Amino acid sequence: MRSAHTTPIPKTCNKKAVPLLKNWRPITVGSVVYRTFMGILAERMGEACPPHPRQRGFIQGPGCAENISVIKSIHTAAKRRSRSLGAVFIDLARAFDSVAHNLIRGVLNAKGLDQLVVKLIGSAYANSCTQIKTSSGFTAPIQLKSGVKQGDSLSPILFNLCLDPLMYALEKEVVGAQFGRELAIPSISYADDLVILGESHPELQKALDVLTIYLERVGLSANPAKCHSLLLSTQSGRVLLTTVHTSHCKVIPSKQQSQAIKSNTLASFLTHGKGSRQMIRSAY
Repeated sequence: MRSAHTTPIPKTCNKKAVPLLKNWRPITVGSVVYRTFMGILAERMGEACPPHPRQRGFIQGPGCAENISVIKSIHTAAKRRSRSLGAVFIDLARAFDSVAHNLIRGVLNAKGLDQLVVKLIGSAYANSCTQIKTSSGFTAPIQLKSGVKQGDSLSPILFNLCLDPLMYALEKEVVGAQFGRELAIPSISYADDLVILGESHPELQKALDVLTIYLERVGLSANPAKCHSLLLSTQSGRVLLTTVHTSHCKVIPSKQQSQAIKSNTLASFLTHGKGSRQMIRSAY
């Protein structure tokens, strides 16, 4: 029940690139009995433990489309009220492989889940292992010390729940982007892709500080190559783009002059063209 088999699948047909480990994708499959049982448990837990309302990954109903619509609406509202809008796009590095097992138990307890179910899930992860398929057979069992299990219906739910404390912390500590008279949204998420929203550099920095503390505590980290940030302000019906560099999770306004772009929505800005996208740079 705790063991699985992993088969590496090449990501490329390039013979020169195949020897590189990064060009292989591991596909792990557990036993039929285990996957069937976890599928039943996942269906029930999905109803009993819904994720944060602004987490749209691995849920029934609108996902990416709703997040895009929310960002578009926030930008429209900011433009109408002549308010600035900043966004930091965070991609978590190897997030599904890095989630600590004690974090999983912690969030399940925090949700008030029945202890029998918590112990059951904990037992499924305790001493779990996989064997990698090679040209000469399977390797010796390799213990899984962190991460949610691949090919397990319960894994998406567990991962979403592990990000819940971060999203609630951002909601508590950060004002976010104004959306309506009484509603402010500090972040939205699609699985491990997180967008932090704010209306100024200090506000974005405060959110990044909250993010940094949480990631350090739970053993996660951001993927620098896939993290970007920007600050938009509207004047005379145009979008003014100011590049925002992120260095060691510090928001630094770019010295580069703002560029005016004829655009009505943030969505159209994001697809405006190669020249505009090149202005969005970040480095940790």
